[in-house]
Amino acid sequence: MPKWFAPVFAITLLGLAATVAALVIVSSGPTTAGSSDPADGAVSDPLEPDPGLDQFQIPEFTLVDHDGQPVDQTLFEGEITILDFIFTNCPFACPFMGAAMLQLQSELQDTPVRFVSVTVDPERDTPERLRQYAEEGLGGADLTRWRFLTGDRDVIYSMVRDELKFQLATDESRTIPLKQGGEMFNIAHPTKLFLVGPDRQVIALASYNSPAEIAELGVRARAVTSR
Repeated sequence: MPKWFAPVFAITLLGLAATVAALVIVSSGPTTAGSSDPADGAVSDPLEPDPGLDQFQIPEFTLVDHDGQPVDQTLFEGEITILDFIFTNCPFACPFMGAAMLQLQSELQDTPVRFVSVTVDPERDTPERLRQYAEEGLGGADLTRWRFLTGDRDVIYSMVRDELKFQLATDESRTIPLKQGGEMFNIAHPTKLFLVGPDRQVIALASYNSPAEIAELGVRARAVTSR
């Protein structure tokens, strides 16, 4: 990983922690979209998808996890999950996304919320590579509640493009040097964190570079598990 990876994590985690603390202090309860005051006529159920997300659901799929074990859509069923799409050689948004996921893992450690990261570079990101990334690159992923998935490229691309309607494409305007030598083109991929409900429905999104949105996603996830 780039030498600046660890400092980026530290700075990002501090910013996220401060934002989460501020939200908790000023809030007497969930304040995210989908949990507004019923007196205002707004939806009060935190499981209600945010506007525009009601058509987006995790599809049926078959992939493998960081241990090489088969995984399918039932991974999400009956659970509250925070999902992101990454690749281990990514030096751009992915370090910040990893820091956000680690922060949420810490903030939600007393809840049943699960975490899933799906690689968009399955040719390079083998199960072994994903486990190494989780243990060394992120340095804090709890693999008892956080799964890293890889597998058939077409399955992953269909999930992102066809079902979730996000861009996923080779970005030839940027190249990335590889630790083992050579280089690769960047991959333009979703940089949102997805909050997924127990029926695989996407209920909320957060931008990787918005500490406030990430903190609100954590508040929303806690509200869902507390209902």
